[in-house]
Amino acid sequence: MSSEQVSLDGLCINFNASMNSSEFNGLERVETASGTVFRRSKKVVSKFPDVIDVRIWAIPYLCNSRDRGKQPKDLGMDAVDALTFRFSWKHDFELRPAQTIDFKKMHFPKSNIWLFYSQVRGTEIPLTDHLILHILSEEGTERAKLSGRL
Repeated sequence: MSSEQVSLDGLCINFNASMNSSEFNGLERVETASGTVFRRSKKVVSKFPDVIDVRIWAIPYLCNSRDRGKQPKDLGMDAVDALTFRFSWKHDFELRPAQTIDFKKMHFPKSNIWLFYSQVRGTEIPLTDHLILHILSEEGTERAKLSGRL
């Protein structure tokens, strides 16, 4: 998935996300004259697995200082904790809500890094679709959008 930086009143947060599944192992993307095809061991695969693991890393820092060693250890605690995440599947220009099955939040205080872990339902979703992660403020305003595709 992509990465994005969000700025909240002098606080910057770098977000990096990845989507994973053991069913992605050995999967090849092949561009053909008729479009994109996915193969594993010469067999065509057309749909996402039933469940996709999504990991979202959040690293807050003072926007005017990129020196990680001089950042307060509890920087952005309330701001990051208040963020919510929503997922959509994108096909061409159409967005459809994606079902979140599980969600966990972990904070590593020594390095002030956050890990958000989600499981998203992928049943019957074409592999050519994109998974979109919407990062929302406490008020529900979209602050960033990250996109993932195979």
